[in-house]
Amino acid sequence: PAGTYYFFVAPQFTNVFACGAEYYATLTCTPVADIGACCFADGTCQELTESDCIAAGGVFEGLLTDCATTYCPVVPANDLCANAIGPLAVPSTTYGTTIAATTDSEFPFCGTGITSPGVWYTVIGTGNTMTASTCGPLYDYDTKISVYCLGCDDPECIDGNDDNCTGGASSLLSTVSWCSQANAEYLILVHGFGGATGDFELYLSDDAIPLTGYIPCIPEGACCFFDIYGSCQVMI
Repeated sequence: PAGTYYFFVAPQFTNVFACGAEYYATLTCTPVADIGACCFADGTCQELTESDCIAAGGVFEGLLTDCATTYCPVVPANDLCANAIGPLAVPSTTYGTTIAATTDSEFPFCGTGITSPGVWYTVIGTGNTMTASTCGPLYDYDTKISVYCLGCDDPECIDGNDDNCTGGASSLLSTVSWCSQANAEYLILVHGFGGATGDFELYLSDDAIPLTGYIPCIPEGACCFFDIYGSCQVMI
């Protein structure tokens, strides 16, 4: 196994006389097997060949790595849209992580490109302007937020953002605001920039002002968004 090894060089004679001499030592390292640590989504580890690891749905950590010295992170429970955590309360603060998550590249562009692993949450519309943000004291990586409606199978983009935090630990954190339809479900994807992952805090709030005077967001499940004039429009 991996570790530190020592070798000792001395004359083979058993007499007590000094018998020093120069020597040449050769150290040859040959892999004893084509196996390594294979990490699975539940944090477990098996020592497998690379091909067997991939076939089993694991992540191969490298030749001659072993489970005794390999840390296998657990994939977040809300890695997939279908397993989104929620509905979250409004207002609320939720701690989360994208470490060991997968990239949701099959979802449509939404305010910003999806290039990094992400995790999912749901929130129910209040009929007011809602805000989802990672801006706060915790800065672990460059976050992004994308907000969808109409469900995981046929998602419609509301809006998204990469960097616009004006307060908190870093301007690389993110905020999205949207006019919400009361009782409609919204999907929130927290992801990152350029493959980055890390820990975050997701803050949800609304302005407590009913969207009177705006075009009503109907029917149930319709997407609300701000048009170029700042008015709430409906996408059916």
